[in-house]
This record gives sequence, structure tokens and C-alpha cells, in this order.
Amino acid sequence: MAVFSKKDTWTSPRHLICDFFIGEPHSFDVFTSLLQHRLSKKVLLFEIRNLEVEGVGETRLLQLLEMLDSDALTGLSVAYNSLQNQGLLRISEQLRRFRGLVALDLSSNGVRRGDVRHYDYLSDTIRVMPLLRRLNIKSCRIGGYLNTLLARCSLEMTQLDLSACGLRQQDLRIIGHFNNLTSLLLSDNNFFNMVAELISVLLVLERLRVMHLSNCEIRADGFNVLWESLRVSSSHLCSLDLTWNKLSEDNLAMIVGDLEAGWLPHLVHLLLPVPSNPSPAYFELIKRLEATNPHIKVQPDLV
Repeated sequence: MAVFSKKDTWTSPRHLICDFFIGEPHSFDVFTSLLQHRLSKKVLLFEIRNLEVEGVGETRLLQLLEMLDSDALTGLSVAYNSLQNQGLLRISEQLRRFRGLVALDLSSNGVRRGDVRHYDYLSDTIRVMPLLRRLNIKSCRIGGYLNTLLARCSLEMTQLDLSACGLRQQDLRIIGHFNNLTSLLLSDNNFFNMVAELISVLLVLERLRVMHLSNCEIRADGFNVLWESLRVSSSHLCSLDLTWNKLSEDNLAMIVGDLEAGWLPHLVHLLLPVPSNPSPAYFELIKRLEATNPHIKVQPDLV
């Protein structure tokens, strides 16, 4: 079924609380008909708490947002709707109605660096969402302006996905203000000349449970200090992705030694890069890693 309730709670004989996913135009038509029927007939009263709308385009998305009850919605994803910069501006106007949002996903909409007013307007929209705790703007390539946007977010943020955003130094620095973060996804950003800033951020994020740094141009010669910052500050870390970085077998040996010594005891999911021309010693290190914790799952990017 294209439109479905992922979980429901009957609070009265005629009142349903539910989550919906809309993934193509037909399911959009079904869902909007349901909304119109609810408004006109009131046969079944329901609240939409979490809504994912993908692949319907800007026009349909705007139409749908106008129909929604702004008070009940707590989670909204509008990913993969090809909004681009102008569409983001128009959607931001509608989003200001949803002041109770806890989670917002704007990812993968073709947003690029351009007119600064687009990002300023989005920043002002974020500011009217005091309950926002989870923000995903993956692939919104507006690095250099993200610091302004993030400065409008509540310091109580717990999850940030800034993958493939073209992060710059000023963007990285402000991430360190969110010391309640439990999940930080930074994959597909180039940190080759920003390792010092990245380390400064990691040293203050002591509650991280999930950290993704895949394809971040992290090199073997700078990894030791980076790993030390993770090892010391992120004792609660459960999942770490380091794939597609240029690390060495010596780097891997250091990771193995620390895990064998009892560091990062909660780590159960570790994704690692494979060095160029790995030796048999590399695969022996992988076996030692797997032996450090009966629950750990180690995945080299060769697989």
C-alpha cells in the first residue's frame, strides 16, 4: 500500500493518531482525498504525527502542506522533491506554520549555493521551531552559510545530518555548541584542511552514539589525533563509519589496540576503509577487532 499507517493509537472510537508515507503521485492523490473527507465529513478524526512526502514535486507538496493541521505534526520529511533553491524558499514559508516540529528532513532536494536570502529565510524558519531536535539537510550544498542556519537551532539538538553539504570551517565550529548531540553524520565532506576544527568539535561532543565520517578525505598522517579525540570523548559511541578514507594498516592497528584495551565499550557497528594492497596482516587485524566484543559488527568497505 502506497499510503500507510506505520503505527497507530486509538485514543477514542473516532480518533486515530498515525504516521504516513507518501512516495509518488498516486499515493498523494489518495492521501489528499482522505484529508478532504476528514475535513468535510468528520467520520474519522485523526492526527498525523509524522509525515514523509517524497517524489511528488514542489506544487503537490505546497498543496499538501496547506491542508495539514499544523498543531499535531511533530515530524516532517520533504526529501527528494527536487525543490532546488527557489522551491526551498517557497516551502520555508509554509514550514513556519509547523512550530511544533521535533524532526525535519529537507535532504536531497538539489539545493546549491546561490542567493543568500534563500538561506536567511530558511534560518528564520528554523528559529520559530523551538522544539526541533533532529535536522537532516544532507546534500544541501550550502557550506559557508550553514553556520547562520545552525545558529538558529535549539542547543538541545540531538541529531544532525550534514552529509555532502560542502562544510567549511565556520560551519564546523558551530557544531561544537550542540553538546547534546547523540548522532552526527558528516560523510562526504572534505576535511583534509579542517582536521583541527573537526577534532575540536569531537572533543566537546561527549554524548555521541552515532558518528559517520565516510569519504571525508581523512588521511593516515592526521588520523591518530582524530582517533584520540573520539576515543577520549565519545565513550558512548555505538556506531562509527570511517569508510572511503585513506587510512593505513598502522591506523587500524591503533584502533584494534585501543578496543582490546577496553576503550569504546559500547561500539557495536564499525565500518572501516580497506588500504591499498592490503596485506594478510590487515585481515588479521580485522579478526582481532571482531574478537574484542561479541556484539561488534565490523564491515570493511571492500565488502
